[in-house]
Amino acid sequence: CRNAVVGTKYTSANWAYASSTKTRPGVVRAGESISEGIDNAKKVAQDATEKTKETASSIADKAKEGTNSAVEAAESAGEKAKDYAFEAQDKTKEATDYVVDKTKEG
Repeated sequence: CRNAVVGTKYTSANWAYASSTKTRPGVVRAGESISEGIDNAKKVAQDATEKTKETASSIADKAKEGTNSAVEAAESAGEKAKDYAFEAQDKTKEATDYVVDKTKEG
């Protein structure tokens, strides 16, 4: 780099400037890549959060449906038991009346 005719072509200040101007675009690109990576990570996290909320809501809805159907089944069973009890009571009364009539005849 030193030539007596030309003089000092590159000084250390020139070398530092040259190297910094060459690396600056690389640093900018790296910063952009990091920013894109962070944005993508935020988007993925937000999507995962939304899916989790939807899944939790769906599970809660299914649990409510299951509870409602169990309540309906219990109410239906209770009504059937009442109906059966009334029928049994009526049949018992008829049988008692029949026995009383037969006893009076005898």
